[in-house]
Amino acid sequence: MFFKPGAYHDCAEPQADFVQDKEGMNFCEYFKPGTTTVKPSTDDAKKKFNDLFS
Repeated sequence: MFFKPGAYHDCAEPQADFVQDKEGMNFCEYFKPGTTTVKPSTDDAKKKFNDLFS
């Protein structure tokens, strides 16, 4: 929820500890899953499927 590319250390939470290795395991007591979801349109999915066979 607090991940924000371009913000200081890519985090919008000002009290979070700096994470040096973002690919490795780490712990953040401020972590909360995001609330937004991205749904592809059905027209886009159908077009991509049909493009596989054309």
